[in-house]
Amino acid sequence: MREGTAVDVKATVANRVGQRAARQVFDRSTTGISGARPRAPEVPMDPRRWSPTAGWQLLLAAQGLLLVVLGLLGLANGGWRASGDVAVLVVFQLNTAHSLLLLAFGAVEVLAAPWRRTAVLCATVQMVGGLMLFVYGTAESTLDSGRTPFLLGPAENFLHAGLAVVGFVILCGLESVPRPTRPRRMVPRH
Repeated sequence: MREGTAVDVKATVANRVGQRAARQVFDRSTTGISGARPRAPEVPMDPRRWSPTAGWQLLLAAQGLLLVVLGLLGLANGGWRASGDVAVLVVFQLNTAHSLLLLAFGAVEVLAAPWRRTAVLCATVQMVGGLMLFVYGTAESTLDSGRTPFLLGPAENFLHAGLAVVGFVILCGLESVPRPTRPRRMVPRH
């Protein structure tokens, strides 16, 4: 061990303490007579009320409501027919099977939106499912129109492609917000 090591450590610590005291004196002289910095009032915040991901979850719920409305319009206009296209909003030609699929998935999205984990799962399923239905619809368009239950047209194919893109955006938004971490114990409790 070197001579003077303890003295060097004590000098370094004393220097740091002196710097901290000098900063405190400077802070008191620049903040006014009382010496205390003005602080904003501390309002207790319920972590369950609003989170950084709330906007993405609200977007998922709004999209779910839109799908529910679209599914209900398809069922209302279709009259619960087993087959046959029904014009909904002039653009989409929905049959009963497709309307039920939109209605069910929209309801699941609305129910899943309040919780982050279920919102992530729902956005993932929407992204993958939308992409699969887009591929299925474009492949189906080359077949005879009476061979499959969904009878998807170009407007429905673009609807599914759009749902896949929106699902990807919501998923990226939900996963890009840092999550709070809890301190973890390295030693198990006995």
